[in-house]
Amino acid sequence: MFIFHAEMDTSIVNDSITSRKRKRDEEEMRELEETMFIVVTMLLGAMTWYYDTYFVKEPARNLELERRGFLNRLFRGTKVDCIEQLRVSKRAFFKLCKILKEKGQLVRTSNVPTTEVFAMFLHILAHNLKYRVVHFSYCRSKETTSRSFNNVLRAVMKVSREYLKFHDYNLEGPEANKWKGFEVSLKFV
Repeated sequence: MFIFHAEMDTSIVNDSITSRKRKRDEEEMRELEETMFIVVTMLLGAMTWYYDTYFVKEPARNLELERRGFLNRLFRGTKVDCIEQLRVSKRAFFKLCKILKEKGQLVRTSNVPTTEVFAMFLHILAHNLKYRVVHFSYCRSKETTSRSFNNVLRAVMKVSREYLKFHDYNLEGPEANKWKGFEVSLKFV
């Protein structure tokens, strides 16, 4: 009997040890699950904060599409629109473009066609605009706008002798003194 009782006692002790081990394992597993939950929650919170802080919320703009739409309204719109915006008719605009390409050596750059460059040039002159206003309308950088304006200006200066006639005014007498400070010397590049 004693042996039976001792065997029972050892089995009870073994059961008690295994149940305590099982409970400890379950607690460790629960702690691990809680820790993993906290880590994942913190990671998701950090990712949400990063997304909210650093990602652009505005929809992407298709600048090429906006530019083409603006130019189409100028070139394919009504005659009045072209005259109001560029101060020339469509026909005169395209003739001037052709002259500037052929005789003024105005060339297309890799990204900007000559018609757009000339339209920017005329727009600036017609409305006395700043580069920052034109850069917004034509969806080009201010640097591109400035470079384009100067390229067209050089081309216009090259063809100016052929297409513009300058008069020499000989002012004598009392009129000469009045306009003396306004003498203009034109030098062409």
